[in-house]
This record gives sequence, structure tokens and C-alpha cells, in this order.
Amino acid sequence: MHPAGKRICLSGIILSLIISLPTLGAAQPDPLQIEWFQVSTDYVVDVDWSLDGQYIATGNSTENELRIFDWENETYIWSYIFEPSSGSRYFPEFLVRWSPDGRYIASISGGKVYIIDFQSRSLMRMIDVSLISRDDLSNYVPHAGHMDWSSDSSRLAVLSTDGYIDIFSIESGSILQTIDIVLDPGMYGGEGISYQIFDWSIDDSWFAVPNYIPNMPLTATMGFWDGSGQFIEAFATTNEAPDHPLCPVYGRFNYEVQAVEWANDSRTLAVGGSYGYGVCVLTVDGTIENEEISTVPTSSLAWSPDQRWIASIFGACFVAIREPVSGAVVDESTIPASDSCVDFSIRWSPDSRYIAVATNRGLWVGRVTEPSAGR
Repeated sequence: MHPAGKRICLSGIILSLIISLPTLGAAQPDPLQIEWFQVSTDYVVDVDWSLDGQYIATGNSTENELRIFDWENETYIWSYIFEPSSGSRYFPEFLVRWSPDGRYIASISGGKVYIIDFQSRSLMRMIDVSLISRDDLSNYVPHAGHMDWSSDSSRLAVLSTDGYIDIFSIESGSILQTIDIVLDPGMYGGEGISYQIFDWSIDDSWFAVPNYIPNMPLTATMGFWDGSGQFIEAFATTNEAPDHPLCPVYGRFNYEVQAVEWANDSRTLAVGGSYGYGVCVLTVDGTIENEEISTVPTSSLAWSPDQRWIASIFGACFVAIREPVSGAVVDESTIPASDSCVDFSIRWSPDSRYIAVATNRGLWVGRVTEPSAGR
């Protein structure tokens, strides 16, 4: 059960002041400048910043290792090696997520979730979703595909690949809430669909998950659930166009969706995949507006905390920063000495002044400056 004041129903949207997509004829933004420098040379697949911006946590799926860097001094300060995957199963995910209060680091490694107490440098808890008893009789053995923190750092939402979001208490380790996100259990006989990504809004009000709607069996779309776990059908399709997704995922299937990121206003969502990326906005009249931003394949997306920019990365470590209103490019650059950023991640620092990028050849940080700021 969500705490009082967190539950939001569809009618509650009317009471919120929400931005909508402005028209595209606006003046073009000034360009940015990015100076890149390398912090480490080891293989890195995911990154996240500490609350104070002093440290960067990185994940290495080949070594099952979490590493912490004092990035300004280019110093590696601590690491934790997780247990190796059992059997012959391959787990491509290695995620790191610093808690909003800066105390904990959650990691997915080998299909399991590990919660590290950064203050004591110790493992606090391990979560194995394959051991959770479900009502269905499927032989599929799930693993953790994605995770996200609540705003107060007291809960961790874990997406299981069989289509459940379990919300765990950090203090007790118990499951506080379970959301069944499988909207079409009959699709492919209930087999063959793996749920790998979602995002929990900053204010804990919305879960966004790439999904399949029953009347759209061959096209993935974004599904939205409110904080109480209620699926909002009005955000999926309309009676006027029942086979047309209101929030496109830029890929035909859900596994082609590489990035789902809420902005800090908890009403604006960036979605990226094999066909590019776009922005969907929950509007004041309880509907969704969407705007295509780019047609370039996208591996990872990140909103700057001040919500002025969206950074994306793909392919041979090509980074583009765009203004989300017009989609105008304000910087394009390639990470030096790195040749692959497919399935890797990009993150803004808490002050919106730096970008951390995971690559196959190490951790890179870009210093972002606005030349016009000095005028």
C-alpha cells in the first residue's frame, strides 16, 4: 500500500499543473560545448551519480563487479564483487542505481538484486525474484530485469521478467506491493515475452512499462499504472483509434525499447528504442500528447535534472544532446577511443553540469558548458 498522499487517480491529473508540448516554431537554443575526459579504462555497462555528485557508481557485467569512483580525482575508491551466475543462464543486465538520499546503491547482477549500504561499505540485502511464489503455473523462471527507487529511498521497485513489479521495503526486505503488468496473458500462450525495463516517476505516482495491449497484439506501446497499481487504459489507446498507441515506444516489440525515463516533473516521459525516441506528456485534460524527437536508434536516454536537455547515446558511442521542446540538437560528439555503446548507459550529474557515459572502454565524463552563459 502506498503511503497517504501518494495515490493518484486519473481525475487527479486535472488538478496538477503539467507542461504540454509547445509548438515547434520556437527560437533555436544556443549550442552547448562538451569536454570529454576518461575516468577509467575498464569495461562499464551502467553508471549512476551519488547525491552530492562526488562519486560515480559503475557496473561491470563481465566481472559481476560494482565499482565506485571519485571521478574528479580519477580515483577508484571501492568495489564489491557479486556472486557469479549459477548454471548456464546468461544475464545481460547489470544495473546500478544510487538511492535518492545517497545512502544505498542497488545493483542487478546475475538476475538478482543487491542492496549495498554505501556508508558502511557492506551488503545489506539480496533479493532473488525467482524465489517469489506466483499464482500462475508457468514453467518460466524469472529474474530481475530492472529496478527503481522510491523518492524517500525506503522502497525499491523491482521488475521481474515474467511481468510483475514487486515493491520491497528496504528496512525489512518484505514485499509491500505487487503490480501485475501483463495485459495480454494469452499472447504467445503466455510464453516468450520478457519484461526488461520500466521507470517509476520521481513523485512515486506513475509506473511506465513497454507492453502489449490486447487489441494491439503485434505492436508494443507504453502502459501506465498509477501509484496504487491501477492500469490507466485511457493512456494506452482511444476508442477512435484502438490500434494506435498514444505513447509510441519506437520499436515494434517491447524488447526493442532501450530507454524509458521520466523527467523531474513526473509528467513528461522520454521513450527510446530501435527506431529513435520521443517524448510523451500527461496533459491537463487527462490525455497524452507525444512528439517525435529523433529517428536515430537510441541505446540510452537521460534528462538533465533541470529538464532543459535530453542526452542520448547509440552505436559507436555517439552522444547527442537535444532541446526537448523543439528537438533541436545543441551538441553532437563521439566519445574518444570508444567503439561500442550499444546497451550501455548515460547519466547527468545532479547539477546538470556533467554527463557520465558507460562504454566498452571505460567510464567517460563530459563537462557541459553554455558559451552564451558568459555573454
